[in-house]
Amino acid sequence: MKFNGRTEEQRLVAGILTQAFSDMFLVRDNYNASADIDAVQAIRFLTARSGSLAEWRDQLCSYLDLDGDVLAARVRAILDGKAEPPSADKSGRGSHAFQKRVHQARDRWKKLAP
Repeated sequence: MKFNGRTEEQRLVAGILTQAFSDMFLVRDNYNASADIDAVQAIRFLTARSGSLAEWRDQLCSYLDLDGDVLAARVRAILDGKAEPPSADKSGRGSHAFQKRVHQARDRWKKLAP
């Protein structure tokens, strides 16, 4: 069955990728002590250049007719500060809280990046 032009499987895959992108920006607090672990796993999944994580990401992206390597390059650009993540704020800057999350994700990336 299709919904908005996508099959149920495609909607599931889109949800998985969206959740990984969201998890990348998790902030650790009293309510979410595992945020660092979850965020690092999401960053590794979304940015891997090779290996099983890259293969899984690429496979999932292929179900949506996306190039997983292009997605990974875009995420790396966001984490490197060369691009800004999509923002719900019409100004394009995002809220202060979101900017804090972006900053924390970039700090995590600096510790992980080769």
